[in-house]
Amino acid sequence: MADQPDLRSRIQRASTLYYERLPYALQQELCNAFKIIDKNGDGRLAQADLVHWGPLQQSASEGFPVSSSISSLFAFLDADDSGELDFEDCKSLFFIFIMPKTASRISV
Repeated sequence: MADQPDLRSRIQRASTLYYERLPYALQQELCNAFKIIDKNGDGRLAQADLVHWGPLQQSASEGFPVSSSISSLFAFLDADDSGELDFEDCKSLFFIFIMPKTASRISV
């Protein structure tokens, strides 16, 4: 099985390729979602910013243990170990949480 850095790298590549093939309008939706989550507008998200993000909250309501997993997920996605996620890191987050729900509305 792949180690964590290798798995993170694979997910980042897949999510970037997926993002690049999305219709422009959906790419803009994800950029806007990032800006909304980024309360202070610095282009980076702290772990606390994600706690109230809609798809994570929806996952919690569907039985996914978000509160106990958000620290692990955040650490996994924080590729440069900065303690914050930039948009590139968030492409993986969007890919993990949004892709299964939007795949049916995308004609790639």
